[in-house]
Amino acid sequence: MKIHSPITSPDPDDQERGEDLLKDLIVISSYDQISALDAPVFDPSATVKLVPYKEELAVGLLLGGDERMALGIFAEALRQVMQCFSRFEPMNQTPIHRSYPSPRSLFPATAQIVFVRDGVDHPFTYEPEHHALCGGFETLTEGEYDLRLDIVGDLQRISPLYGDLGPTLCALETGHLLEQLRDTLGALGHTVRSELSGSDWFGPHSQNGNSLESIFPIASLILEDGRFNWSPEESGRLAKLRVPVPQLNKADRGRVATAIGRLVCPPAPAVSLKPGRSAGLGATLSASEAQGFQRSSGHFPFGIFGAPTGSEERDALIDQCHQAFQDLCSEWPDHQISAHLLMPQPGDQVRKINLRDKQSYAFPEANQQKLADAFGTSFNIDLNTIPAILLFSARFADFVNAKSSWPYIQTLGAAGTVAQRICVNASSLGFFARPFKGVMAKKIENGFAMDGQVFYSVILGKRRAWQPYYSFEQI
Repeated sequence: MKIHSPITSPDPDDQERGEDLLKDLIVISSYDQISALDAPVFDPSATVKLVPYKEELAVGLLLGGDERMALGIFAEALRQVMQCFSRFEPMNQTPIHRSYPSPRSLFPATAQIVFVRDGVDHPFTYEPEHHALCGGFETLTEGEYDLRLDIVGDLQRISPLYGDLGPTLCALETGHLLEQLRDTLGALGHTVRSELSGSDWFGPHSQNGNSLESIFPIASLILEDGRFNWSPEESGRLAKLRVPVPQLNKADRGRVATAIGRLVCPPAPAVSLKPGRSAGLGATLSASEAQGFQRSSGHFPFGIFGAPTGSEERDALIDQCHQAFQDLCSEWPDHQISAHLLMPQPGDQVRKINLRDKQSYAFPEANQQKLADAFGTSFNIDLNTIPAILLFSARFADFVNAKSSWPYIQTLGAAGTVAQRICVNASSLGFFARPFKGVMAKKIENGFAMDGQVFYSVILGKRRAWQPYYSFEQI
């Protein structure tokens, strides 16, 4: 997923995809229409503003304007955001090291709508059976409330699957989702402030309460240009939302379509890849199939990479990554962040480039073999077919025994931001990214890194010479 980058040269595929999604809008003129969402009607003459209908456009829910809109619709859209970005479908009878990551399996999280006034939070969650918000409506009084969206990572559900990697994965994904939603809302013209925090929301998992298992990441988006005007007389379900609505002229529509197209992706194409390591080896994708895989990158179809690149492209990639990393270090001066590029070279050599100073080092032969084994054994990927591996790491030992866990969570959020922004910059050179979080990074860690670090690794490939290996979804 590409995030955190101004849209300077829109990808035609992204814009086309976003334009298709923008066609599927409905107009909510009354609360009665909530029950008729399966038969949307587009009425340009209606007085109310547009509300997204398709699930993929749920992130555009704040397109609602000055007119009345149903809180149930708002809550449903927020639930669909979580479905779109945080599908949690663990595969049965699958070894843990292959159950994550997957095209459709990220991590469990809870979405909350929080009304805030006078420093008091009033959280609400969505109840799908009755299409309504659940929470303490009786605690609300008539008047204006600030609006906040909380994405709460469910560490209790992820820890049994991933053990000691659970806190890392949960925090990384929560930080990613926060960045994605913030940038998309920003592209739609809204002023949004974001925060990352940690909490013992579900209570500590250890006697001293300081274990990493007690960390519970929360990503918050504060809408600074919108307020809810709550009126109990409005059947307890309707409210006025005052949010500026972007004027979608031709130029703006293309900008918004591109922003949404970059963020959401259609399902992967029906390309036959049999289970097992040997599936698809040596097969050739047609141009349309390759394009389909590229478009489905938001669902992380792993194991599709391009051929090695030339020296000029490698130098340009290093420069791009170095600049992106320098920018991030200036934004996060208090966090111990490091990033390296591992670049396989002709002759079975691997160079390690420190993105802080662009110094290049020879990767030790023994560690190089471990790295090759990590890809070959687990993913059946020839290391020589990968142009570059971005490896981010952050020290967290200082935060393990901290009284508050928020610095640890914030550092992990920075981890995802570093990797994603570097990938965005690299994309201008024609590269695309395939994230390997947690397990893959752990295997790379075993090659050369020390204990006490968390990792996030990304494969940078080229949009040519496609060769399928297999998708985790079919394992």
